[in-house]
Amino acid sequence: MSIKDFINYKILDTKNVDVTVYHILVSLTIIIGALILVFIIKKIIFRQIKNQRLEKGTGNSIFLILKYFIWTIKPVFMWMLVWRMAQMSNWSGRSCLK
Repeated sequence: MSIKDFINYKILDTKNVDVTVYHILVSLTIIIGALILVFIIKKIIFRQIKNQRLEKGTGNSIFLILKYFIWTIKPVFMWMLVWRMAQMSNWSGRSCLK
């Protein structure tokens, strides 16, 4: 089994939806990317609080707003990506990787 066969392996195959290992990997990449982005923003903001360039309440508020924004945008981005992959394969069971 080659890497391409593994990536194209169908985990779920229904009339309208095909979920492959590729779809799962892309979703995990987006989730991990969001976690890393939140972690980096948290470090930057709390470093500013520690250096007294930003008040604690203001820094916490900014962090929570940015975290909410990131976690709200993530599902929209994932939906757009899945929709685009569906357009590429025309929902006909063909793989997204050709």
